[in-house]
Amino acid sequence: MTLRISPSRWMGWTIRKKAAMPKRWPSILFSFTILVGLVACSSRIATPTTSPNAGEATAALVSPTVAASPAPEPSQAPAAPGTIVYVRANPAEGRDELWSIALDGADDHLLLAPPCSGQAACSIPGLAASPDGTTIAYVVGEQALSGSLRLVSADGSGDRLVVDDVGAIGLQAFSPDGSRLAFVRYREANPAPVPQSSLCVVEIGGEPRQVTDWGFFYDPPAWFDDQTLIFSQASIGTPPSSWNMFRIALEEGAEPIPLSPGQLVQLSPDRRAALVLVEPVASNSEQRDLGLLPLDGAEPRLLTRRGGPAPLAAWSPDGTWIAVYDPQTFRIDLIRAEDEARQNVLVLPPESWIAAIAWSTDGRSLIYRQGATLRLLNIDSGQERSLTTNAFNQLPQTLAVVVVTP
Repeated sequence: MTLRISPSRWMGWTIRKKAAMPKRWPSILFSFTILVGLVACSSRIATPTTSPNAGEATAALVSPTVAASPAPEPSQAPAAPGTIVYVRANPAEGRDELWSIALDGADDHLLLAPPCSGQAACSIPGLAASPDGTTIAYVVGEQALSGSLRLVSADGSGDRLVVDDVGAIGLQAFSPDGSRLAFVRYREANPAPVPQSSLCVVEIGGEPRQVTDWGFFYDPPAWFDDQTLIFSQASIGTPPSSWNMFRIALEEGAEPIPLSPGQLVQLSPDRRAALVLVEPVASNSEQRDLGLLPLDGAEPRLLTRRGGPAPLAAWSPDGTWIAVYDPQTFRIDLIRAEDEARQNVLVLPPESWIAAIAWSTDGRSLIYRQGATLRLLNIDSGQERSLTTNAFNQLPQTLAVVVVTP
């Protein structure tokens, strides 16, 4: 089956009629992260030379087989098993630090002060959690375009270097089997005002390998399976607003294959679908709607039709629900992926802004960054509370929710 998707078709679809939504939903343990950052690599490659055009036939993906797990009833669900790992600024030391806090707000403590030379400001622009939630990948950078990719256990022990001279890691940087990491590498592109970039993978304990040629505006990739990456890239223009999605196999000499217009947000937990930002007005990259793109060639669907600033979105751990924050209305809604049933779970005060949103590992709570505070919303009860205070003036644009195992 081939996937035929064009910008005009994204724009033409209507949102389904709202379906009735149950008051409760199943939950399942799953490691989940929200992140943005900097990372690197080296070696030879291929680059997408064309973007999918309207009416152009593009490739569909065969989804990996994922065993279905019965979700526990709410009364049987385990106590919230998870720890929030986040980046906290330490202006006195001129560096970012990794901190950890329990979902009940207890035990907020320094997890790791990253190794820094002290020659320049030391930032942590990206985080990712391993599939089993026991390991955190992070980038520590002291230069604009390069840093170091490191691993640390979720309890703060065993910090170690993976690779130097790195650019950016994304939301789903770990391969499904946890053995490799995918990232973006940057380099100067004089006389261009923006750096060039390329995609790379590294076997943990091995040498990095470049998988795309040098280009512009690569987003950090996600893993479709252990041998395939999905990524988005913006075309060069004024503004560079035309985002397109591709897939690339990791065998030597593989070429990127167009999938769809749009910018990848996140793959579903079973990797059968993707959340995609779609540009309703091709000439204005500030206006984005959220779409759901099945990766088996089925018709994509628009989940929002607002034509405003890009919403934030995150899959629930079991892939049933999508949490969506609308920066125009300051609402957080839940949308059921199957039939688009909707429920508003929170309306924030006017002019509130959220920079990151994630689910707890049991699927019962949402964690989000509001201003300089991490907050938690219990979906069942509707109760909302602060997890951190405003004692510091900077929080990350990324956070990770991980399961800490003994």
